[in-house]
Amino acid sequence: MTSQSKVNYENSARKAFQNKYDVVQTVFKNLEDFQLSLTDMVAKSNSFELKKNLQLLNQFKIQQNIKPYTWYDDLNGNIPLDDALLQVTLPKGNQQLLQKIEKFKVKEVQNIVFSKDNTPYWTIFNENKSREIIYGFTIKLTQLHDYFSQVTQNQDNYAFVFTKNGTCITHPDEKFIGKNIFRFTNVQVKDTLTNVEQKGYTENIAQSEYLNLEVTRFIKPLKTNNFDGYVAVNYVRFLIDEKVNETKYYVLFIFVATFILILIIFILFHQSSNNAFREKEKVQSEKNRLQIVNEAMQKENAMNQLQQLKNQINPHFLFNSLNSLYMLIGIDATNAQKFTMDLSKIYRYLIVPPKENWVFIKEELAFIQHYMDLQKSRFEEEIHFNLIINTNEINDKKIPYLSLQIAIENAIKHNVATIDLPLFIEIIDSTSGLIISNTYQPKTKNTDGTGFGLEYLQKIYDFYGNNELSTRVENGKFILFLPYLK
Repeated sequence: MTSQSKVNYENSARKAFQNKYDVVQTVFKNLEDFQLSLTDMVAKSNSFELKKNLQLLNQFKIQQNIKPYTWYDDLNGNIPLDDALLQVTLPKGNQQLLQKIEKFKVKEVQNIVFSKDNTPYWTIFNENKSREIIYGFTIKLTQLHDYFSQVTQNQDNYAFVFTKNGTCITHPDEKFIGKNIFRFTNVQVKDTLTNVEQKGYTENIAQSEYLNLEVTRFIKPLKTNNFDGYVAVNYVRFLIDEKVNETKYYVLFIFVATFILILIIFILFHQSSNNAFREKEKVQSEKNRLQIVNEAMQKENAMNQLQQLKNQINPHFLFNSLNSLYMLIGIDATNAQKFTMDLSKIYRYLIVPPKENWVFIKEELAFIQHYMDLQKSRFEEEIHFNLIINTNEINDKKIPYLSLQIAIENAIKHNVATIDLPLFIEIIDSTSGLIISNTYQPKTKNTDGTGFGLEYLQKIYDFYGNNELSTRVENGKFILFLPYLK
């Protein structure tokens, strides 16, 4: 071993020994103080008060869970206290124990260790000659054992206490309590001869009877008014003969092996994570592909529906226009000719519909002007149309193809329009869309039709993801809001 390791170990062992000895000495000092208090109480109490005062003293604890049981005896076996444990500590009729006590010509405090029902007890007693009684107190040595186990449980040493004749008072292993330490340990009488030592204690290397390990054993006298014995503190030896180069080799080997193991675990974990990520990415990619395919199919289906609607609206408009022309020929041939010219201009707009199904506002407004001129040929006084455009900035805005024509046709179709009750139609621009309003005077009878006017507008706005199309009746007007397309 290195010299520095040895010095460090010896310093730690001696410091631990002194700390442990101080703990044990404190407990035995408390036992001494309790005996002195008991002696003082016996001296000052009369026969009537003694029993009551002893009962009161039994309520106190010497140290945490160490509880004393006081008693006195007139050497005739009469026990003044009826406490069950006192019957154990000095049982009536236990002549063997009483004889042990009687044979002491008590000149100072004495103590006896005995066992009852496999439980070790320690009795400390004294004599009051003026009253011709012996008194003392008894404690369970298992309680003393429990206390030392609690206060030293995290230390790398242990202690046991024994009397001068070798009787073990306390030990971390309960089976040794009350036994003679000279029989179950390798402690010898010479180990207790500290008078030749300047330090006041002996220090030897020994084999632990408790741990079966090599320990450094310190033995130091412990003397109080009611105890004369020794404290043995055993400190485990962790010293190893060091072969420095070999130790370095093993440390390096362990370090390299640990590093390689961690590296393998990291690689495996990384590979597993990558595989899981790729699998997740593959699943997400397939999910996105299916979603795109589904959206494309939905869009294609919507476009097919819109195309069908456009195919319906052009013949529908032509049918209505020809019907109006037929009626006008019989009434006013000149206007019928003008009507035919307007119809040809309008139909140029209808011949080639836009593929995207939307147009610029300026195109739709120009178309609706021709369309209303055509309607005026039919309803000169029955319909009044007003177009209010406040700014040219809306010309580049977009709305669905033929949306204004459908809105106006819907108004004419479903409302009364006569000379006495003319129909007023108005288109006004706003920042977010066009507002088409007409006087709300619905016909009393249901009108014939295919019913695809406002329904068509709603579908096409749904196709473009716009849900701002709205209709309402307010202040005697039917109002339709056509939002601009983005």
